[in-house]
Amino acid sequence: MDLYMYKILAISLALISILLLIVLKNQESEYDLVIIVISARDHFFQRNVIRETWKTSAANVSVKTLFAVGKECLIHPSDRIDEFSCRMWNISLEDVDDEMHHSWSYPSSNIPFNSSPGMEFIFNVIHPIEVHELTIQSSCLRELKRGNITITLYDRKTDDSLTSVDLDLNNISSSFHTNITKIRIPQNSILLPKDFEGVITVEGGKCSSELLERVECSPFLDCVDSRSDPVVGMNFKILDENRLRGFIQDRSYRQDAWSLVQKKRSSELQQESSLYKDMLFIDAVDTYRNLPEKLLQSLQWLYMNINVNYIMKTDDDCYVNVPLVVRKLQQMRSANLTQRVWLGNFRKMWAVYDHGKWAEHNYNALTYPWFACGSGYIISSDIGAYLTSAHPHLHRFQGEDVSMGIWLSPLTIRYIDDESFSCVLPEDGVTNSLVSIPELTGDGMKQVHTELTSDL
Repeated sequence: MDLYMYKILAISLALISILLLIVLKNQESEYDLVIIVISARDHFFQRNVIRETWKTSAANVSVKTLFAVGKECLIHPSDRIDEFSCRMWNISLEDVDDEMHHSWSYPSSNIPFNSSPGMEFIFNVIHPIEVHELTIQSSCLRELKRGNITITLYDRKTDDSLTSVDLDLNNISSSFHTNITKIRIPQNSILLPKDFEGVITVEGGKCSSELLERVECSPFLDCVDSRSDPVVGMNFKILDENRLRGFIQDRSYRQDAWSLVQKKRSSELQQESSLYKDMLFIDAVDTYRNLPEKLLQSLQWLYMNINVNYIMKTDDDCYVNVPLVVRKLQQMRSANLTQRVWLGNFRKMWAVYDHGKWAEHNYNALTYPWFACGSGYIISSDIGAYLTSAHPHLHRFQGEDVSMGIWLSPLTIRYIDDESFSCVLPEDGVTNSLVSIPELTGDGMKQVHTELTSDL
């Protein structure tokens, strides 16, 4: 979804958010500030360090701190497609038997073709492979008929071309007797390791969707762009077959052991919640890709349960200087900055990546709108009310901080850019002038707390 669609969405939800604001203004606030700490299920130590350090600074002020924790992923980490999501790698012994594999296959069922053909094939490697041929749907070549095309395999991380083949359609256009045309690569073979992120492109022509066939992704690859069906692909052999067969056969044992781990962890979380009463359990699986959903559900819970003036988001590896936050809020209130306010250290003109942890394939722009870095930012409660009303309609992008920037970009809000919200761990030490300090270990957080409170 692009920025234009979000502008339309913002206008359509404006009346709802105004009504929510009226309700909020007519109620007495229970807290001046609620701090939402995004935390992973197994981060018991990090949460306890926060309780022993900066959370104690909020004990005598109108500040409440909550740890937002999601549901367990029932899939063993080794059986997931990647480390950022909770998607099962559906691989079977039958998938291993073929000598040569293709990056996609034709399904047995009659599935409608997507709205547009993909003149590039974006993929991640789940298991090491050896590429021997690049391919293209023959129906595309029959449509193009004449000219020259080039098919290239790129490394998405480095933009390096690993191999490339040229086709002169004037000489070979009459020989397309199969669904897929195969072209041997010059190097004979190329090894692609696990987690390799690649793209195969075709230059020199474009095909229409009417003549192409619907395809399904190989179980050895994670096909990234599901909005279109690829015209190009590759033939490859899988490596370490014996090890892979053993891995598949041991799956049930791994799953049984993982279930016991999750059962124990859930029990420990319930005990932690009963003891400290500062846990917010979110109905979303605890993975990186679900962070936007965790944030939205946290805001939704706040709106339904607590009346608050300001909301702060931070992570469980960050130290928050609560007394300084309170002073900044007092200054904002004195300046009548109580509505449609976003305070943080903002990333500007931040590039949209197509690879790695921050890969984004659903936002059609070269750069993101302004968004605050994740160590900490503060929004006025009316923004939380707006996001609560818009919750069902908002696309979840690759990270919660980037998503927040996109969600709020159509609105007229006051951005207060404040470098005291540190985006990285300061190399020259910490001072009382910093609101939030990220990337801390538990011991590092204790040390920061000692340094910042030694003079009090």
